[in-house]
Amino acid sequence: MGGALIDAGGGLIHQGLAEVERERAVGSDRSTWRRVLGYWRATPDAGPLGVAGGSALQQRANIVDRPWSAAFISHVMRTAGLGRAEFRASASHHDYVRAAFASARDEMRGADTRYAYRACDLAATAPRVGDLLCATREGDARFDTFEQVAVALRAGPLQMHCELVVHQDSSGIAAIGGNVVQSVTLRRMGLEADGSGRLWTAYLESEHRREAVVARLTPAAGQAQALLPDTYLNRRPWSVLLQLREGQPALAHEDRTNCCAALP
Repeated sequence: MGGALIDAGGGLIHQGLAEVERERAVGSDRSTWRRVLGYWRATPDAGPLGVAGGSALQQRANIVDRPWSAAFISHVMRTAGLGRAEFRASASHHDYVRAAFASARDEMRGADTRYAYRACDLAATAPRVGDLLCATREGDARFDTFEQVAVALRAGPLQMHCELVVHQDSSGIAAIGGNVVQSVTLRRMGLEADGSGRLWTAYLESEHRREAVVARLTPAAGQAQALLPDTYLNRRPWSVLLQLREGQPALAHEDRTNCCAALP
């Protein structure tokens, strides 16, 4: 969708086409809004496609302000050939994240599971290609740790966002997500310098926690308080890693235990 790119510093360095554009990205066979509409075909409720007899103008209008990031991930998984038993496609991220927590618990009990992902603590687990990085959104950003998300999902839905890791090297990863700055956007993120392969911890500091710290700090007289710029788009309450099980080399039992040991 036009090559939208967020660099490792959190700045938007290339703007892609927006979700309702009539323009086509280079090499695309459809206008941008029809491509977004197509992502909804992977979800059970079909989103804007569920409007019976709706004209093209109505369908395009229905895309506006309708979150489609989970529809995008669901589209990617269905295109990759994962069925419902392997990935719970949904218009809401929390549905397939909850299924990954259940899969991890089954695995810890030694039970069989066909689900393609297990839930892991992102703060303690290195992401790999094929994994999903997940965070809570705005209203639910107070649930900003793996343990808090696990407990909250048992009580009901959460506002969440997830992105798919598509590249990994010694210095960082790249993840792609839908409905990021109203486009399909590639996000680059750096890794800790200790060789662990884990994400740089500065990304994991949620805006919720950051605002609480800022509120407690009073700058000395005559001094301005330094704040990160608004373009720091990589800072989110990232907390859950959905680790791909299918199609990847089997993990050693110790690695599986370490990944899931923090499950509440």
